[in-house]
Amino acid sequence: MKNFCVIDIGTNAVKIKIFSNGQYYTLKNKHIARVGNNVSKDDIIRHVQDFIKAAKKIYNVKQNNIYILATEGIRSAPNGKEIQEELEQKTKRKIHLLDPRREARLSVLGGLNSIQLKNNPKQVLFIESGGGSTEISLLDMTQKPFKIVASESLPIGSRNGKETLNQAAKINRFCEMLRKKGGKFDSSLQVVINSVAVSRIIAQKAKAETYRPDLIAEQQDEIDINHFKASCLKILGQKKYDEDFVKSYFLKENTVDDFVGHVNVLHYILDKLQQEKDLELKDNISISTTLGGLKEGAAAEIEKKLAQEGAEVLKIKESEGNEVPDTKPLTAKDKEYTQSLRKYYKALAAKEDSEYTEEKSDTSFHATLNRKDGEKLHIHATDANNIGLSAQNKKGEKKIPEYEDFKNLVIFAKQQGQTISFGNIKSEEFKARLLIACLENDVALTHLPQINPEEIDKETSLRLKKIKFHKKAEIEKLKTENPAEKKQNIDLISYKKQEKLRA
Repeated sequence: MKNFCVIDIGTNAVKIKIFSNGQYYTLKNKHIARVGNNVSKDDIIRHVQDFIKAAKKIYNVKQNNIYILATEGIRSAPNGKEIQEELEQKTKRKIHLLDPRREARLSVLGGLNSIQLKNNPKQVLFIESGGGSTEISLLDMTQKPFKIVASESLPIGSRNGKETLNQAAKINRFCEMLRKKGGKFDSSLQVVINSVAVSRIIAQKAKAETYRPDLIAEQQDEIDINHFKASCLKILGQKKYDEDFVKSYFLKENTVDDFVGHVNVLHYILDKLQQEKDLELKDNISISTTLGGLKEGAAAEIEKKLAQEGAEVLKIKESEGNEVPDTKPLTAKDKEYTQSLRKYYKALAAKEDSEYTEEKSDTSFHATLNRKDGEKLHIHATDANNIGLSAQNKKGEKKIPEYEDFKNLVIFAKQQGQTISFGNIKSEEFKARLLIACLENDVALTHLPQINPEEIDKETSLRLKKIKFHKKAEIEKLKTENPAEKKQNIDLISYKKQEKLRA
């Protein structure tokens, strides 16, 4: 699959998420200064250009696969339009200025994909507290992967949230939307907040000696709503933070103001929702935090889109032809479909004396077999129905996987009782090698793919010729069972005749 990157222009910082050779990379955020009421145009342009340069030079991302998103920082800034126009001119890329609802959906997708929800909740209240805005959404988790029942964006965040909030009208509108959509919060409701304030308060509650938000999110540490609000009030006491308390969160002095802004916003929202008695946000409900956000959600959407369009994606369906339902939003290491893949390829790596590595923090499955000769095989799966292969030679150059790699993949599919479909594979050689592996190992196919014999290697062509003598009956049966495909499929039996005509 193609390498790509997502650049997120926020209110406080520019961030990047890079997908390269089957793995994700996140570079250090770059801070955006303020110039009066404006965000610094110079900072944003310099940071975006630096990220683009790194993505291209270090991670082999092509110009057309650079996606730049902008949010409230650009939406509300007096010089926002000027920044957008100059940035598009200098980067030669479109700047996607997200509306609040689109921003909320991507933030939810990125946040939920980075954690494991407990006890299969029917509802999740998701709050994303950023630098310039805070999005609050109620999610229906009975519809996969989720449905946004109601969502509201408050134009206030860590940067402008230090003063007393006056957002009652928007919160009341959010509550009114909830009432119209179905009334009360479900008893299984879970609250997930993407904010440094939550993870830092949890760290303080646990008396953590080192502040590690990644561990807090991974271990699913949590805090009940009343304890969280009490901690917020302690920080905000007398309209200012308690210096000793803030220091216990291991904050650097230059981030204290942002932290106070988050605390003020979150305390206000939760307090207002608890006052809505007919919605019944329970006093003892637990709050957990997540590290995933806008750029992770956008990356997940782009990855899925590229996977569907890519030349190297294999579509695997269950034998009866039904699509497997979407799994709940877990990290790749916890998703059920990854367990069998992990077990299979770990055993294969041990057998061939390769090193098995896996990116476990991702939302999708990405494993690599690092071979003794320096070559690599990448196995990537976005869900139970989409599994792809890609390979690199010892110089790091892209290559078609070997016959044995295709054989191993189709044997895995056969063991799972699944059928191979060729999806939208564009490489004729890739398609032909996969077909050979399926026919040689008696793996069920949904149809015969269309292959141009002039665009495949001689060795591949010879191998197909040999198969035709042994698999004639199976091939004819497959054609009969798929009459709609017959005109599009290459007739493997007539290869010799075609070669004579070309001669």
